[in-house]
Formats: sequence, C-alpha cells, structure tokens
Amino acid sequence: MDGVEYQVVQIAEGAFADAAKLKEITIGANIAEIEPKAFYQCKKLRKVTIHAQNLKKIGTDAFAKIHKKAQILIVGKQVETFASLLTGTSVPVTATVGAGKQ
Repeated sequence: MDGVEYQVVQIAEGAFADAAKLKEITIGANIAEIEPKAFYQCKKLRKVTIHAQNLKKIGTDAFAKIHKKAQILIVGKQVETFASLLTGTSVPVTATVGAGKQ
C-alpha cells in the first residue's frame, strides 16, 4: 500500500463473507488467526489451501455455507493441529479436508 509492504497476520471477521465470485483461496504462512465468518456464505468457494505455519485460531462459522464439495488442503508439518482447528468452523460435512503438497 503506497509503496509499503505489510505482513498480513489475520483475516478479519466477515472479511470475504458473501463474496459471490470467490472460488479458490490460498492462506499464507504468516496468518495466525482467521476470525468468525471470514468466508461465510462463499457458495462458490471450492478450494481452500492453508499454508499457515503459525495458525492458532479459526473462528466460529469461518467456513460456513461454502461449496458443499469444497476441498480444504492443509500444507505443512502440523496437519493434525490445523485440522483440529477446523472444529466448530461449520465446514460442510461433504467437504474434503486433507494434507496438501508442500
């Protein structure tokens, strides 16, 4: 922004909520928190790749009402930890959660 580069560490509550055209996202390694309803009702969101090495929290309903066949790929050594963070985020029960390639 204005020639200054900022390190993004958080995705705000409702940041991408209702983004009708959002189909795929990649969450970078510096993200520590995804707040509630960050991607709420992104009905076309089919692929989420999480590279976050520092992810500590994923808020309630962060991924509620995304595409029912969405893939959530977790890249890194802490796949089990990140997968447990998805509990309570309302990922569709028909979504696929798994490890992605580094």
